[in-house]
Amino acid sequence: MSELWVGHISHSQLTMAQECPYQWWLLKVAAVQQVDNGFAQAGTLAHELLAGWARGELTKDDLALQWISRFPKEVTAPFPRYLEAKGYAAKLFDSVLTYFEGFDGFPGFEIIGVEKEFVSSIAGERFIGVIDLILRNQETGGIMLVDHKSCSLSSFRKNKEQMYRQLLLYSKYTADEFGAFPETLCFNLFKENAKDMRQFDPEDYMAARIWAETVIGEMKRRDLTEWFAVNPEYFRCTNLCAARNECRYGNPDNHRKENNSGKKLAVAAAS
Repeated sequence: MSELWVGHISHSQLTMAQECPYQWWLLKVAAVQQVDNGFAQAGTLAHELLAGWARGELTKDDLALQWISRFPKEVTAPFPRYLEAKGYAAKLFDSVLTYFEGFDGFPGFEIIGVEKEFVSSIAGERFIGVIDLILRNQETGGIMLVDHKSCSLSSFRKNKEQMYRQLLLYSKYTADEFGAFPETLCFNLFKENAKDMRQFDPEDYMAARIWAETVIGEMKRRDLTEWFAVNPEYFRCTNLCAARNECRYGNPDNHRKENNSGKKLAVAAAS
């Protein structure tokens, strides 16, 4: 077993370890100071407001007012320069405000869980997660798992199967807790004022489990040097990575200097 195995795993860790092992090492082992970004801050604020509504702490009318008052104070990290030049922050603010102004909740569903933290198991290892919203269909009695997403439609479509893999892995919690797998999986794309839903499929669930078990096995077998492999991608590295201040690829100039052909590259130290 790798000397870096942390004793528990989550969907985000699995994805990170597969996408960029060095990022996982920096954040989970070296525990470097994380760098925020405007996307994450806006998403966190919207999540908090939706959770407040679901718990009964905020009314539907409160959502827009809270977004207006809190956005300037809590969404302070920069967005990419080319998006800033196009007024992205204002457009993001307006699109989410429009969503909150027209928010109708989830009619026909009963709320049975909000920001539910859980512990399950995959491949004999502790698997942890947080389910944004658990709903029960008042007509069928079936359960729906909801994940709030701030991403654009184009980004969601590009990563759709990976995102559904998260809710599929979370489905084991409902089987353990309620005695049945969910009926429906749902992504609430609040910035786009849209929802994407699909019926739970046992074959998709098994495929997600196999993927997770495979990645866990790879992580546990890695030696120390293998955690220093990176697969640079300009936008992710320079704008989204929470460890970008500790890695040479957080600097845009290094993407022009280094081989960015998709090969895994060894990173000896941040620059």
